[in-house]
Amino acid sequence: MNAQADPIDFAGAVNIEAEQAILGVLLMDNALVASEVSFLEPEHFGENLHETTFRAIVDLTSRGRRADPVTLKDYLADEKVSEDMTVSQYLARLVAAAVPASLAREYALAVIDSHAARKAARACDDYAGRFLARDPSKGITDLVAGLEDELGAVRALAPSVKERESISDVIGSLMHSLSESRQAAGKVIPVPLAEIAEVLDDDGFQAGNLYGLLGASGEGKTSLTLQMARTACETGHPTLILSYDQTFEQVARQMISQDSGISVPQMIRHNPPNNATINAHEAGLIADASEKLRAFPLQVRKLDRHKIGSALSIAKAWVKTVRKTRRPDGGAWGVPLVILDHVSAVTPEDPRADAGTKAAGVNRPFKALAQEIDAACLLLNQRNGEGSKRYVPRPIASDLYGGEGARQDYDAVLYVYRPERWRDEQLRIAKDGAEAGKIRDRFMMRESWDSEPIDPEGKAEIGSIKTRYAKVSSRFVEFEGRFTRYKSMRRAAPELF
Repeated sequence: MNAQADPIDFAGAVNIEAEQAILGVLLMDNALVASEVSFLEPEHFGENLHETTFRAIVDLTSRGRRADPVTLKDYLADEKVSEDMTVSQYLARLVAAAVPASLAREYALAVIDSHAARKAARACDDYAGRFLARDPSKGITDLVAGLEDELGAVRALAPSVKERESISDVIGSLMHSLSESRQAAGKVIPVPLAEIAEVLDDDGFQAGNLYGLLGASGEGKTSLTLQMARTACETGHPTLILSYDQTFEQVARQMISQDSGISVPQMIRHNPPNNATINAHEAGLIADASEKLRAFPLQVRKLDRHKIGSALSIAKAWVKTVRKTRRPDGGAWGVPLVILDHVSAVTPEDPRADAGTKAAGVNRPFKALAQEIDAACLLLNQRNGEGSKRYVPRPIASDLYGGEGARQDYDAVLYVYRPERWRDEQLRIAKDGAEAGKIRDRFMMRESWDSEPIDPEGKAEIGSIKTRYAKVSSRFVEFEGRFTRYKSMRRAAPELF
């Protein structure tokens, strides 16, 4: 038999020098805690004393207190670090040897790199034993999925960000981008309505960015998402929908309805000759819409109890496959679009964690994925219940899954709001005509507080709660509920000749 392999020394993967450097500069300049190294967490440190020290620095600075070797004495036991040095003396030495503040981010990333290496090594070591001594109740694919989940969490810790080498490279790229059409070059994914582009303050979804779409159940965010997917596919951008909610058949049926103008219930109820709900002309429209859909670079994967690692692995494998193929005209595909329906449906690593932690466990890995595979990612957010208690339940940042803090993970967040849906819900329980009148007035749509009210019947508001460069804004559009599709309220000017 082969000799037993020596156990792996995971402690040896700790970058002691990087941990010492980052603690020294933070003790010198507390402001860096909430700015340059805001992504650093206590558990990223491999040395226990360093972890405890960093935790104390964060606790003190978060309360507006100063953190230095003197103030930390009340929070750290002044034990011996070595024969001739106490903890206080050790921290004072770190401050004396502190690196420049400009290097803080680099050293913090080095700490995370070593933490990620330890986490990945432990996962691989653990699963090596599981693969070789399998539990009869678990198949190979179950073990692979578990390992993918573990490594997916590591991927989120150390995102692959493509950095340009010099300011000259950055300026060159900027000037080149100004001289060509980004959409024509397939670098930006167009959106279906001009109003959406205006709210984004961009002409579409950009590669490497993470986008959110917020809406209540039954408010039409899935309908809007499918229109976005159609527009992406029509313009040569492969689209993957990871859905915990819909099958590929359900997605296809709704997209055909949006294109043909034949409602989904009408299709489902069609049962000739006894119950023919579709005539010959309508059948032709459905056939035409189906043929268009058949040619789309669209994939829908139905998820069940998948964790984040499995979802990311599916997306990465899909993009790798797509990039081996060409468009029908022989050209290269544009930027891929990856859509997740919904953030809250992903099975969390820790079911007991709060919503903010669970949201971050999905948002940050998907942001890392977008940068790593050079794609745009769109995450659907089901509104939490707090918004329904407001006098006017228009979406705000705190309605996001994970609360207002989750907004920082996104490059931009859109929302869809249909006052008609909320109005009708409250009208059903109005006690009399007077109350019904107040409800109708409350849910009238207005461009501003002093503008003329607009009846919300068949209309929706698409707005932003975060954009990269512009102020948040909103636009009104039409919503055709029967076909679950949105349309611009702007009418094209008639041709004069």
